[in-house]
Amino acid sequence: MFLGTKGPAVIILLSCSVLITLYQSKRAGLITVAINTIIFFVMTAILPINSFDVKFFQEFSVESWLGISVNMAAFNALVVLSVAFLLNQLNESFLKEKTLQKLLKTESSQLLTAKQRAEESDRLKSAFLANMSHEIRTPMNGILGFASLLDESDVSDEEQKEYIGIIQKSGARLLNLINDIVEISKIESGLMKLNIKRTNINEHIDYIYNILKSDAQNKNLILTFKKDLRDNDAEYYTDSDKLNAILCNLVKNAIKYTDKGSIEFGYKIEPADTKSSHSSIKFFVKDTGIGIPEDRQKAIFERFIQADIHDIQARGSRAWTLNC
Repeated sequence: MFLGTKGPAVIILLSCSVLITLYQSKRAGLITVAINTIIFFVMTAILPINSFDVKFFQEFSVESWLGISVNMAAFNALVVLSVAFLLNQLNESFLKEKTLQKLLKTESSQLLTAKQRAEESDRLKSAFLANMSHEIRTPMNGILGFASLLDESDVSDEEQKEYIGIIQKSGARLLNLINDIVEISKIESGLMKLNIKRTNINEHIDYIYNILKSDAQNKNLILTFKKDLRDNDAEYYTDSDKLNAILCNLVKNAIKYTDKGSIEFGYKIEPADTKSSHSSIKFFVKDTGIGIPEDRQKAIFERFIQADIHDIQARGSRAWTLNC
């Protein structure tokens, strides 16, 4: 006040409001502007008092100091708002950059995972196709080989029947393999459709047992089944072909990977729980075979994936369940 406009008072008040805005917030800066404005107007109010012999008050009239006060308040508010706007933009830019960095990191991780899955899928598809070619050659060799034997003149009637039976079995095996390949291609192309109709699930259990019991007997395995419902109560709406294919494949695998012991399959009724008011049917296949390690049980449900069990000593009971 004693130095007048030549002193640092105005600059100090302006700097305080800017610094408070920088270190606190726009609201705090505007409060400081309001305090500065009050200070200027108080000084304007006491300017007419002549008892103060101050150089500051001698330089200006009331009207000129009032104009200075208004301009100072407006300029102070403009500076605070500009600094606050700049800080807000910088903060938003920082947050956007941080979000983009996280997004880039996530996308890079997802890209790496997708690349690894694609490489694994290509490798497994190649192994699958190589295995399919082997599976196709085996029945084809049986058909062509025994067909050529039938052409020989010294073949007895008994041998001829035996050869024809082998050709028929090889043909059926080849047809099943082709059907499996067609089913896989439908699944891959998204053309697989459900055919829901009323079917008797007991008939499926009986059918699978009748066609696979000879395979189990050939390996001296005990094949049994379990049905919780009577035949009259066992009719449900489902895709009978796919249900039959799933159960049949599971039982075939159980026979394939079980050297001794027993295999049991079928279904049981699960009572209603808190999540659902309806009871459910749980299909199962149990065997005393080599089992599947716990860390590979989820992987085998992926496309072109096998458990790749190397530890043949890992014997134990395993159970597959299918909820419907």
